[in-house]
Amino acid sequence: MIMLLFTTKWLSTIFTNYKGDADSHTEIETVVTDSRLKVKQSLFIPLIGDQFDGHQFVEHALSNGAVAILWQEDKELPGNIPEHVPTFFVKDTLKALQHLAALY
Repeated sequence: MIMLLFTTKWLSTIFTNYKGDADSHTEIETVVTDSRLKVKQSLFIPLIGDQFDGHQFVEHALSNGAVAILWQEDKELPGNIPEHVPTFFVKDTLKALQHLAALY
């Protein structure tokens, strides 16, 4: 059974700085931080650690089923992300994940 967590429209009310088709009511069924996971209808949240930066793997996340992205504002957005993909800009992706979890 697949459960709907929320939609991109709902995300756009929380993270108001975005580009792409965030108003399209695209359904988000799960949240992922690991781009290697093949999960359809997911929100990809790239985290930054001492040895890695998840922003480098956004293309992989999209090819594995991500339909929306949280993106840290101080990171350059690659030009090859399709224009229609809802991309929500936040100051800190970890804090945004925590905020999202608290609201959910």
